[in-house]
Amino acid sequence: MNPVEIVEGSSPVVLGFPHTGTHVPPEMFERLTSLGQTLSDTDWHVDRLYSGLLPGATAVRATFHRYVIDANR
Repeated sequence: MNPVEIVEGSSPVVLGFPHTGTHVPPEMFERLTSLGQTLSDTDWHVDRLYSGLLPGATAVRATFHRYVIDANR
C-alpha cells in the first residue's frame, strides 16, 4: 500500500487531501467501536469536489485513515 496518491500537475499549486483515505490496518480496525468502524471522520469525496477547479494543480491524497495518523498535524 502506498501511503499517498500523487497526481502531478503542471502548475506550482499543490492541493493536499490529508483526510480522504480509508485504509486502516486490520489489527487496528478490529479494535475500533462500531461507530469507529464506519470511518465517519473521513472527508468523503473532498478530493472529487476539488478535482478540476485548479487545472494543472498537483494533488496529494492520503490513502490511510486519520485513525492511523493525522497527516496534517
